[in-house]
Amino acid sequence: MLLFIGCYRDLTQRIAADRRERNHAIEPNSLAWLKRAATWESFSELHGFVIDGARAARLADDKLWKLELVVEELVTNVIRHGYPPGESGVVRVGYSANLTGEFLVQIRSGGLAFNPLLKDNPDPIVDIAHRSVGGLGIYLVKSIIDEIDYNHSEGINIISFRIRI
Repeated sequence: MLLFIGCYRDLTQRIAADRRERNHAIEPNSLAWLKRAATWESFSELHGFVIDGARAARLADDKLWKLELVVEELVTNVIRHGYPPGESGVVRVGYSANLTGEFLVQIRSGGLAFNPLLKDNPDPIVDIAHRSVGGLGIYLVKSIIDEIDYNHSEGINIISFRIRI
């Protein structure tokens, strides 16, 4: 009887873990999504997916370069820093254009929980030789994007941002 209870407990734990993993793959239906390995080989496809969507939504050229920079920085951060060394993972990018004139982008990844928006802004006046490493990219992102937000839910890092069309 004890063997049966132990097997049952193990099976229910595995079923619960499987359900949690499946729930992580559920994305908001209002966005178009692309899921790829968090590798440099996937970078161009992930970046291009969002940029092509922005072009289809007729994002103005003066905002398109901002979007290109922001997506490049955020996806690069996931590829470089999102997972512990030797651990593979995925990144999901999604976008939509809404009727209120905004282009919404969301980037989702597992791995290490980290809110890049909490990173202290670098002092642009300090000579680069004396400035600490890191933070300049996310500083640029925060300064050129209309609205950006970070959330960590059930093991998933979620960065959402908007650009007015």
